[in-house]
Amino acid sequence: MKTYQLKFLAWTFSAFLPPDDPDAEKEVDYYDLLDVTRAANGDDIKKAYRKRSLQLHPDKLRQRGMRYQGEVITEEEARSRFQQMKAAYDTLSVPKKREIYDALGHRGMEFVINPSRA
Repeated sequence: MKTYQLKFLAWTFSAFLPPDDPDAEKEVDYYDLLDVTRAANGDDIKKAYRKRSLQLHPDKLRQRGMRYQGEVITEEEARSRFQQMKAAYDTLSVPKKREIYDALGHRGMEFVINPSRA
C-alpha cells in the first residue's frame, strides 16, 4: 500500500474515531516498548522482542524477585507489561499491520480490527 493511500485512509478513518478521552491512560508506543527505531527491520524487531521477553516474562521475573529495571512490580503488572510487549511484537512483525499502525496508531488498529468497538 502506498504512503498517500495510507494517509488518505488515516484521514478518512479519523472522522469515525471518537475523540481522545483525556482521562484514559495513554497507550505506550510499540516502538518504545520494544526499544527499536521506526526504521527497524524484521530481524531487529525479533531480536528486541526476544531480549525484552526474557526481561519481562513473569516466570523469569519471579526468579529475580519480581524486579524489573530496579523496581519491584506485582505479578499482575508483570503479566500486563508482558502482554503489551507481545501485542507490540504481533503488530510490528507483520508488515501490513505495521503499515496500519504507523499510519493510524493504536485507535486506528482497534478500528481496523473491530470497527464496532472503536
